[in-house]
Amino acid sequence: MSTSTPARGDEGVVTLQRVARLLVAAEVRAVDLPGTDADECDFALCAALLTSQSLRLLPSGVSIDDVPAPAERDPLALLRGAEQLIREHPIEDLPPGTTALVTDLCNLIGRFTP
Repeated sequence: MSTSTPARGDEGVVTLQRVARLLVAAEVRAVDLPGTDADECDFALCAALLTSQSLRLLPSGVSIDDVPAPAERDPLALLRGAEQLIREHPIEDLPPGTTALVTDLCNLIGRFTP
């Protein structure tokens, strides 16, 4: 996959890159959770679907390869961080389709928040 850096002033794409990196980390951390309980597997699968959804929203040629991986280890905290990043920007500044990502992200957070 070729990589490119979004143009200056395209904060929406940069934000989505950071969101995608957090979702990748949540997916990986969820798989690494101890045990094999069905909820953990379900969480990891849903996180993988969100990751795919966020990566498809990036413009062609833009990847997350240059975005540093977060230090956070808790998968749910990573999802919350992704939601917070999205909410810091007006939705119209983000790529089309981001609204569906936000909805799915919030639904997953809600399912696994006690």
